[in-house]
Amino acid sequence: MSDDSDSVDRSMSLLASKERREVIGYFDRNDVESATIEVLTDHLEGTKVETDGGTPSTRAAKAKLHHVHLPKLEAHGVVEYDARSGEVRYRPDERVEAILEFTSEL
Repeated sequence: MSDDSDSVDRSMSLLASKERREVIGYFDRNDVESATIEVLTDHLEGTKVETDGGTPSTRAAKAKLHHVHLPKLEAHGVVEYDARSGEVRYRPDERVEAILEFTSEL
């Protein structure tokens, strides 16, 4: 497998999560370069639809963002995350954005 197809596979794996797509979408739609984890958590909670009539757990969403989604986005180079300050800085990735744009049209 070539390096290029490996990169596509990694990008597709990264975007398999709705939460990670929403984080990237937040930066794209709001035309901002950085946000706090609290702002991103609020954004993610605002996009959830609860089917059981309950309210989303903001604490759980923030923990998952901190422990799962932001580290994966950071490992891919899409964000820089400072866990101490809670600051998330977006680093645009043309391939990831192209895949998001393409899939949004499906």
